[in-house]
Amino acid sequence: MAIKGWQTWTMLSLIVGTLTTSGCLASLAPPPDSQSGANVPNDARLTQVRTALSAMMRAQQAYYIEEGRFAESLADLSIGVSEEIGDYRLEIADMTAEKAIMTAKSRSPESTDLSAGVFAIAGSPPTTVSVLCEGETDPKNPPEPQLSGNQAVCSD
Repeated sequence: MAIKGWQTWTMLSLIVGTLTTSGCLASLAPPPDSQSGANVPNDARLTQVRTALSAMMRAQQAYYIEEGRFAESLADLSIGVSEEIGDYRLEIADMTAEKAIMTAKSRSPESTDLSAGVFAIAGSPPTTVSVLCEGETDPKNPPEPQLSGNQAVCSD
């Protein structure tokens, strides 16, 4: 009787081990729409760049509320975002009293460039609106962030 219980336990361990191993290996497989996983690193890098631009937008909004103007450099934002992320270069491309435009441009012709804008809305208290733009039809030429009324939009 003890042997049969041991065999059952061993068979159960084998099944659970197989399922666990299969699950781990499946989690490492590339998504079905990627070409042999070739886009996975680029997609991860693009996500990292989007996150950095979003952090820059929030920091610009906070800086404007506290200082009454937009920051001129990444160092002024004091958020620890690097100017270089992989083959991307992040910068504050255009800054006026009413707006701050930030860009993430890749040196790779296959990668998508991004732009982001934060706009001041006059009032008491002053507020800001922001938008992140990505080139969908032309990856190297993202739409320009613009203010339309009191809403930030990506140009056509």
